[in-house]
Amino acid sequence: MPTNEHAAAEKQLAAHAPTVPSAVENASQGQVGDNALFACAPAPVISIIDYARDVHLGDKNSILKFWDKLVKDSTTNLSTIYYQPALGNRVDVKSGADLKTKFFIDGNAYVHHLYMTSDLDWIHGGQYTEFADLFVSHLKQMQAAGIDLKIYFDGPLHDRKEQTRFLRHRGNIDRINNVLKNMTWLAQNTKSTKTNRSTSVSQQLFVMPLLALDACVHAIRHNSIDFEFCDDEADGVIARQAKENGGFVISRDSDFFVYNLGAAGYIPIDTLTINPDGLTALAYRSDKIASHFGLEPKYMPVFASILGNDYLPPDLFMSSIKAEYGLGGKISKNWFKRTAAYINHHAEGSSSTDQLLSRIITSVSNLPEDLTAQQILEALHESIRQYDPDSEINFTSSSPSEHIQIDEAIWNTIHEQYRHGKYCYKIMDVVMRDRNFWCTPFMEDLDRESSWVISRQLRQWMYSIVLGSSSKEFVPLEVTEYVRHANHLGNDIVQTIPLSELGSIAHIPSLSHSNLSSPDMALKLYLQLHRCESNHLDRSLHPTILSIIAILRYLIHHAAIPIGTHKVVHKFSNHEIVAIIISTVLSLSPTLWPKQPPPPSSTPSSSLPTRRGLQIAAQLQTTLLSSYLLAQALNLGEHLFPTPTLAQYFNGQSLHHYLRNAKGGATIERMVGKQSLEISSMCYKVLELVMAGWNKDEVNIVFQYADNGNGRKKSPDRGKKGSSIKKKQKVTESSADNMFNVLSSGCRW
Repeated sequence: MPTNEHAAAEKQLAAHAPTVPSAVENASQGQVGDNALFACAPAPVISIIDYARDVHLGDKNSILKFWDKLVKDSTTNLSTIYYQPALGNRVDVKSGADLKTKFFIDGNAYVHHLYMTSDLDWIHGGQYTEFADLFVSHLKQMQAAGIDLKIYFDGPLHDRKEQTRFLRHRGNIDRINNVLKNMTWLAQNTKSTKTNRSTSVSQQLFVMPLLALDACVHAIRHNSIDFEFCDDEADGVIARQAKENGGFVISRDSDFFVYNLGAAGYIPIDTLTINPDGLTALAYRSDKIASHFGLEPKYMPVFASILGNDYLPPDLFMSSIKAEYGLGGKISKNWFKRTAAYINHHAEGSSSTDQLLSRIITSVSNLPEDLTAQQILEALHESIRQYDPDSEINFTSSSPSEHIQIDEAIWNTIHEQYRHGKYCYKIMDVVMRDRNFWCTPFMEDLDRESSWVISRQLRQWMYSIVLGSSSKEFVPLEVTEYVRHANHLGNDIVQTIPLSELGSIAHIPSLSHSNLSSPDMALKLYLQLHRCESNHLDRSLHPTILSIIAILRYLIHHAAIPIGTHKVVHKFSNHEIVAIIISTVLSLSPTLWPKQPPPPSSTPSSSLPTRRGLQIAAQLQTTLLSSYLLAQALNLGEHLFPTPTLAQYFNGQSLHHYLRNAKGGATIERMVGKQSLEISSMCYKVLELVMAGWNKDEVNIVFQYADNGNGRKKSPDRGKKGSSIKKKQKVTESSADNMFNVLSSGCRW
């Protein structure tokens, strides 16, 4: 169950629901419901029903115009500075300029913004190869324009950010729910080539594909682009580097309006335009913004804290400011200037910033019941510390960021590899924080068990290795996994197991910390934990093929086991396995056959994904990521997942395309193409190794596949009496399984 703090976060989030396009559509049809909320960050939450009572909605554009107004007229959030370009300075960098311009890039923000604003599909699970190529292309264009750049990524976030992350993950679940309910609307707007405000609404529903960040890290490592993973949130490191080196910060975080970045400033990503001649952008400096609001620059961190951020709620000081200026229940159009004047008023009689903060807290007449003045002061200190660690404030003590007590040798190896992108940041959440693992919500069928559950055992083994100890006495440790439960975010406890038990599962009785350092032993353990008999595998196979065989064998075995609360079994059918193999091998073909031209790409169908297809895509991705983490824990990450192949393991549109074709009975040769005999031969070889040894209780054999020139034959069971009835049932099931049909029946658009 979630903690009380998380329950409070749930309550807070319930009042800040994400955008609901169905409200847009239904309002135009006169179907506005009482629970329809239309909230767009950074604007305050507004109820569509209240707006509909006051305005006659002729069409959906009426609400889209209202959405624009909400975003641009919001007066209580620093994000509105984005809509005041006069506060920025134009930056022009010409290609070939002798003077190097330095960019310090917020990698997490850039990856998210770039995918969200690209034309790449994310509903089907993600197009990672295309996206990684796009990301690298952007960076190389900057370098070609004479930019000296470095990318910084967030590390494991501090416990103080736990509630923020909880809210964001809970918000992701709400967005996924709204995407599933409004798939048709969203697909229509995604296909549109016109840039309009519907795109802005669609972007509010965007859910980042699971592997996007890791795929980009793989790609920049392969291209030797300078980057670094931080030990905490990257913002402070980026700001310090920019100030010390006279460079620009590239991000999409309004906190950078507050940081003193020195002479250069902060460039919001969406103001950056790259062309063959160079690039242009708008840069903002905190001293100019402070001057605009009539505030001393040193008070900008106080200003941002009072307006509200991850540490302080935005309404905490609002009533005091309203009372001071007789605003009643209204929010002034000049709210920023009122807030600045409020700070200046209390600063007049203050000899230090510490005294200023005390006076501001004293002015709050009605403190929330769950907060004391001391707690507010500590939150203000923590907030200001993030913006200005060199402030004159006498900060309250802050708990140091230390890694959990594990073997020093293991820690040194993990930390060094992590900083250089060879260890995933998700492992560091387990090692450096309170043994937490965040199962990021992404596109899946919310009516089924979380796709993270099927891959949990892989993560349990990973935890057992990275948190393991060479001491003789084993003490189990608990890792908290934050994972989706239905439409909510809950937590599950996973215990580590001793290395001897791990060896027993993998049929390696002699397993120990000493021999686990051997690459051969580590590979044997990895394969046999995935239900692969390592002695039966051809070691000459490309490592990526070994890993995909292992991943699929693990998936088949665990899909046939009742899992989750309801102990539901969703066995794979062999045509589904064939579809995954074809999609993956085709995607990996540039790595497997680098000297050959890429195979002709099939045009992905524009059909919406089925519920079964969504779940297969989600389970495949969580298992892929969890297997990748286990490989890293065994120091096999570079061998089994060499750069830049991680992006090539999954292509959402391709997978759903082959799932449909394979279910319809298409042969491997037909799906791959007659010109790609080498690829179809590899698909048959992988299929043989993946399917070896399973019985009918573990996988449904629908078609017989044979690499003997006959292609594919129906399973004998499908030709028996009664097959015509089954065929009718199958059509009905397919109809119900397709989200387009589910949504279209009984819905008026």
